[in-house]
Amino acid sequence: MTRILVPLDGSPLAETILPVAEEWAREEGAEVVVLRSVQARTAPNGDEREARVRAVEEGEAYLKGVAARMERRGLPQVRWGVSEEEPVAAIAHAARDGVDLIAMATHGRGGLSRLLLGSVAEAVIRAAGVPVLLIRGQSAWKPWATRKIVVPLDGSEGSE
Repeated sequence: MTRILVPLDGSPLAETILPVAEEWAREEGAEVVVLRSVQARTAPNGDEREARVRAVEEGEAYLKGVAARMERRGLPQVRWGVSEEEPVAAIAHAARDGVDLIAMATHGRGGLSRLLLGSVAEAVIRAAGVPVLLIRGQSAWKPWATRKIVVPLDGSEGSE
């Protein structure tokens, strides 16, 4: 494994994947790429171009901070990128750029909430074309505490 993509939305919940990605990167000698998808929000009489530039700059500042924290924790290979595409498209696009694994946190919504809001994680799994590691964002990660991994198979050649 050489490159792990970590999509972040700026929330503490999304950042719960960082210790997991860092541990995998250390074990595998992989590069980590943190990604942020930004969408400009313009006021009714606002300048759309200025709003887009501001959104990208804020995304860059956020990711530079994340990368610096990861590097201070001893991870030497951290890259970052900001995309103006919607999140699923941005992640799928980045995945086609030589990514071996996507690691992301999920809200773990179920039932009506998931039906109404959709699942970015599910859409990423369908669109990415590379393995996706998900952790429930509310979970506390303990390095290598995982003793069991569920591998769902449906009998198809692709699932095996």
